[in-house]
Amino acid sequence: LWVGTEDKGLYKIDLSNKIQFLNAAFFGLDELQVRDLFNDENNNTWLSAKDYIIKLHSDLTFQIIDKPELWKSLFIYFKKNNLNPNSDKVFAQSKIKEGFTSFNITSDKEHNIWVSTTWGLFCFDANFNILWYYSSDGGHVAFNTKNQLFYGHMYADLHFIPNKFDAKTVINFSIKNKSVPRDISKIVNDSNKLWYGSITKGLYMSEDTCFNWLNANGCFKENNIKDLIIDSKQNLLVGTNSGKVYITKHIGDSVEILKTYSPNKELYGTSISFIEEVNNTYYVGTNKGINVVRNDSFIKLINQSEGIRDLQFNDCVKDKSGNLI
Repeated sequence: LWVGTEDKGLYKIDLSNKIQFLNAAFFGLDELQVRDLFNDENNNTWLSAKDYIIKLHSDLTFQIIDKPELWKSLFIYFKKNNLNPNSDKVFAQSKIKEGFTSFNITSDKEHNIWVSTTWGLFCFDANFNILWYYSSDGGHVAFNTKNQLFYGHMYADLHFIPNKFDAKTVINFSIKNKSVPRDISKIVNDSNKLWYGSITKGLYMSEDTCFNWLNANGCFKENNIKDLIIDSKQNLLVGTNSGKVYITKHIGDSVEILKTYSPNKELYGTSISFIEEVNNTYYVGTNKGINVVRNDSFIKLINQSEGIRDLQFNDCVKDKSGNLI
C-alpha cells in the first residue's frame, strides 16, 4: 500500500509489512501534503497534493508538475484551442492565488488521468499534456460504465457531462434535490452504479442519472463518511468519522449491513482515514495507526513502533503487486 499523509510525505508498505518512507525531500520539495492517490494501469502512482501533481513510477523515478508548470501547460492548451485565458473567469481568478490544491485523481476508459483542483478539472495524457480543461473548481470526479463524467463539487451542485470532452453537454443536478449527492468525500464505481460518500449527509448511490440518498430511507444512519471501497467480494465498505467501518451489500434501493467494525473491538482509533484490501485482509487507517483486520478479527496495529512517523493519513492505494501506498 502507498499511504499519503497530511504533511510528512508518503509510505510504502509491502506484503511483508516492510515500510519504506518517501518524504518531501525525496521529491525535491520542502513540504508534501498528499490529498489523494491513484494507481494507473501501468502501475504508476499519481499523487494529488497541495501545489503539486506527481507521477511516481514503480522504480521510484517521478515526474512532477508545480504551479509554474501547470500555468505553462494551461497557456499551451488555451493557445492550441484558440482560447483567451483572460476571458475565463475561474482561470483569471486563479492568477492571484498563491498556488493550487488538487483533490482527487481518477482515469477514464482510455486511461487518461483526470485531476480535480482548485484551478479546475484537468485531463492529462501519459506525458502530462493537457487534453481537456474544465474551469469549474474543486470537487470529486468519477466515470460510469458508459465513460460519462460525474463531477461533484464541494458545497455545490453536481455536474454530469455525457460527452466528457464537451462542456456544452453539461447537465446540472442541483443539491436542492435531496437525492443529489453533496459535500462529497469519495466516489467509487461498482459495475453500473456509483457510490458517493458525503461528509455531511452520509451515503448516496446512482445508476445512470437516477440518484438515491440512502440515509433518507433509514438503511444507513451515519452522516460523516471518510472513505468507501468495493472489496473482492463486491461488498461496499464504508468508513466513518465515528471510527466505525460498515461492510454492506446492495439490495434494491437499500443496503444491508453485514458486519460492523467498531473502535476498541476490531479497530484501534476513533476516526477512519482510509480503507484498503489486499489478499482478503483489510487495512484501516485511523488516528492510532493502520489496523490490520482478517476474518473479522484484529491482527495488529502498524504505528510509530514500526516506523510510521505521521498518523494524519489522507489516503491509501494498492499497486499492482499488492503493496500499500
